[in-house]
Amino acid sequence: MDEQKQPRPLDNSEHDKLTVTWGVEEAAAYLRAHPDTVRKLAQDRRIPGAKIGKSWVFMPHLLAEYLEQQCRSQVRRGDPMLSPGQQLAAELRAAREERIANRTPEEQARIDRRIFNREARDQELRRRGR
Repeated sequence: MDEQKQPRPLDNSEHDKLTVTWGVEEAAAYLRAHPDTVRKLAQDRRIPGAKIGKSWVFMPHLLAEYLEQQCRSQVRRGDPMLSPGQQLAAELRAAREERIANRTPEEQARIDRRIFNREARDQELRRRGR
């Protein structure tokens, strides 16, 4: 008769890894970053976290692994050490430049029309003295 394999009980360290969670403020303090930066990194799936309802939840051991990996990759690349905010800003700039470079002519025409209309509206408001 086949014996079903019973799950082994978790020791305290494994249990802590699975039960301890942090919110944005605790994760930000650990990463020494602004809470808004942590939210943005989590939204962009750059750091491990989960949005439960309206709140972000982070597991400390996964953030520690992320941070270790980031430190190792910085050393390997030889990049200057950037704060998480500076790194995010550089990545967002690069992503924006890539989106601009990959725009279709139709998208660019739509954006140009929006800019033209906005400038015309602003000029009319200035003319009226508002």
